Amino acid sequence: MAEIVYCSYQKAEGGPSDEVKAYISNFFRDRLDKNWIVYIEPFFNGQQPDIVLLHPEKGIMVWEIALSSDDPGLALRRAVSVRNAMIDLYIPTLGERLYQNKWFIKALKVGLYIPSLTRKEIINKLSRIKNSQYASIIGKDGVEMNQAPFVWNTECFKDIPERLELVEALKTWLNPPYHRSEMGKAFNFRDISRF
Repeated sequence: MAEIVYCSYQKAEGGPSDEVKAYISNFFRDRLDKNWIVYIEPFFNGQQPDIVLLHPEKGIMVWEIALSSDDPGLALRRAVSVRNAMIDLYIPTLGERLYQNKWFIKALKVGLYIPSLTRKEIINKLSRIKNSQYASIIGKDGVEMNQAPFVWNTECFKDIPERLELVEALKTWLNPPYHRSEMGKAFNFRDISRF
């Protein structure tokens, strides 16, 4: 059973989005082994993807949830944007590894869950988006855990000498030690008169 880390700085409202996130995070928790960490709404420097999966030897996976079936491509692009930020901006080691070995992209996956469509319907809607075939997809019909989206055939992180530092850096970015609300408050110019 995977570990779940609740990262959100926002107060849960109990809306449809929260119910869907709870469902899919429990799905991952119950079906992935104990080495996986499931981050719910990680902060990630303000981008806040819905769910991020991290395994210290296999890699990382950014998941977006789309409640509307109108534009699944938008949710997929958000997941890709977070993954690219990890590669290009926040964790330089990921970008260096990818530059050295193109196969390393297997360690940096994206996924999309749309509870109102079947997996086949989602794939059909995404067919015109470049490289969408590399995304993992879950629809209302679910998926078996032995299917390709959930099985990393390579342990991409395992052979990296700086693996432990890389995993710790990812953990820190996903769930920083300070709560966002403790990082400061908006400055109110009306309060200047007090000084």
